[in-house]
Amino acid sequence: MRPEIGVLMLIVLALVKLLITTLCLATGWKGGYIFPTMFAGTALGLAAHLIFPNIPVAVAVAATMGGAMVAP
Repeated sequence: MRPEIGVLMLIVLALVKLLITTLCLATGWKGGYIFPTMFAGTALGLAAHLIFPNIPVAVAVAATMGGAMVAP
């Protein structure tokens, strides 16, 4: 798999998505946190796969998405 987006960019994308979602929810914008959290977990899973290529993509994405959903 040839990475189109680098590891650093995927991590920045996930962190910015979580920051913007938190900001929007804190200021009263309508919407939820479930899908943005899943998006950030997917981006972090893809970054983890690029860092550790021996981990299958599906496992890395499922693990980080699951971890992001249960984190407080």
